[in-house]
Amino acid sequence: MKTLDKVWNMKQAELVGDEVICIDNIGYDGKILSLTIGKKYTITDFYSASIRVVDDSKINCEYQSMRFVLLQDWREKQLDKILI
Repeated sequence: MKTLDKVWNMKQAELVGDEVICIDNIGYDGKILSLTIGKKYTITDFYSASIRVVDDSKINCEYQSMRFVLLQDWREKQLDKILI
């Protein structure tokens, strides 16, 4: 499963509006961020190492892109688990 930081060759504008799934919600200080693991978020802006999404506190915040995977990659991973 590719995290968004591995999708560096895609044009940034192409990712805005795409849906992602959170896979990591623990900050560097060990505190839980305003994200829910397994929850779907929509990219509102994309930078080289981070994205902006409207988080659980309803604020459009910037997070490291490694905290997310594209929805399609998530679905494929879930199907692989079922079919094994």
